[in-house]
Amino acid sequence: MKKLFIAVLAFLCAAGAVWALDPMAPGAVNTPTNFAINDETPDVSGGAYVFATANAATPTTITQFDGLTAGQSFLLRIGDASTTIDFTQANLIGNNETSYSATSGDVLHCYSYDGTVAACWISDPTAWHAADGDLTDIAALTPTDCNIMVGDGTDWVAESGATARTSLGAEGTLTNEAGLYSALSDVTDFVQTSEIDTTAELESVANAGAYASDLLDLASLQALWELITDSDGAADRRLRDDGDDTYSWVDYHDLPALSSAPGTPVDGAIYKADNEDGGWNPVASVTGDVDYWVIYDGASYIALWDDDGNLLVSSITGVQIDLDDDTSLEIEGGADEMDDDEYNGVTVGGLDAGEAIGQWDVVFIKNDTDPIWEADATAASGEYPAFGIAVAAASDTNPVTILTQGVVRNEGWTGQTIGGAVYLGESDGALTQTAPSDANDCVQIIGWAISDSEIYFDFSRPYQLVE
Repeated sequence: MKKLFIAVLAFLCAAGAVWALDPMAPGAVNTPTNFAINDETPDVSGGAYVFATANAATPTTITQFDGLTAGQSFLLRIGDASTTIDFTQANLIGNNETSYSATSGDVLHCYSYDGTVAACWISDPTAWHAADGDLTDIAALTPTDCNIMVGDGTDWVAESGATARTSLGAEGTLTNEAGLYSALSDVTDFVQTSEIDTTAELESVANAGAYASDLLDLASLQALWELITDSDGAADRRLRDDGDDTYSWVDYHDLPALSSAPGTPVDGAIYKADNEDGGWNPVASVTGDVDYWVIYDGASYIALWDDDGNLLVSSITGVQIDLDDDTSLEIEGGADEMDDDEYNGVTVGGLDAGEAIGQWDVVFIKNDTDPIWEADATAASGEYPAFGIAVAAASDTNPVTILTQGVVRNEGWTGQTIGGAVYLGESDGALTQTAPSDANDCVQIIGWAISDSEIYFDFSRPYQLVE
């Protein structure tokens, strides 16, 4: 705060000095060097800073400045109504590269970075101001440590201590004002710049910056800062409010899961959900009892990952996952690794069923308003090729989720030959390990059995018709 205040004062003082001393400002004394009449390439050498035109009634177009030196800056005052500056020339830059018809009294600020090209910008002298009285008052204030600047109704004054607190409406008793201000600044900087995760347990720490005027216990604040800067605050650890104004460092995954939703969730904040029976499960699609992390988007919660390391991200647009060398997106395919009627893989959602669809029915896309129908390999049906398998039942005209690639476990599948191909079956929604053989039937391999009750599906393969 002190540095910012001093910087503002320095800027304002400097600005006031420029306005007062500008040689072209009203009241300034600086005799210009006149260009020759009707000179189209006037000379700006000789060390003068202010030049002026005094062209006759005959129009004169300036196409460049002779005698430039690298780093030279100068002012050009237009003293007539007959001068045009041709900014289309290679050695003149300004006015969006269009010619400028000057008016008597106009001023051009020019600078040459290389001694050849002059860059100029045009000033309106009627907009210049003399030094401002308020700025003069502010510049006269002494930038004492911990002072604040306020208006007293007449002038700007510097205040500190009880007087400053009264002006701010923050009366109170402080035993070490300078130390408190320093500690508050440190905590605020820490909250604003660190990679601390915003969870319910960290909200009180984040609020240290927002409600700093309420923190009048210097000893507690300094103790908190000592903890923040302690070596235990390693890269994979987070600060937790333990209650009673005490804090401790904990491992990231040791933060306690919430058994109920936060009272006032913060947009963009990350929370940990207790997914056990009777706990908090804000994302209905997340099953099981493993605690998981969510982000609040201002309206609802989005699942991110669980404590077993599974990525749960869904319903987020524009996500890009970059895979480095020797990394992959893994579909769990171990025999009997999943419970009955579970799946993992790639799914398609948002399409409506055109008829009642059962769980694990094989489906195809029909040219219909509600395009998802049960698939059938028989020639007479024409209900092929298969597009995927429904992971849950859906009624007519309602959305259905379809797995197009992945693994499904269904104890209703029995007697499968492990490693054998799985085909689209010859009845509505069916699958089989016997290839259809009647004329014009659809032969489509849709997967392979990986156990007696599990199938790896891939509906992207081509199909052919029996001859």
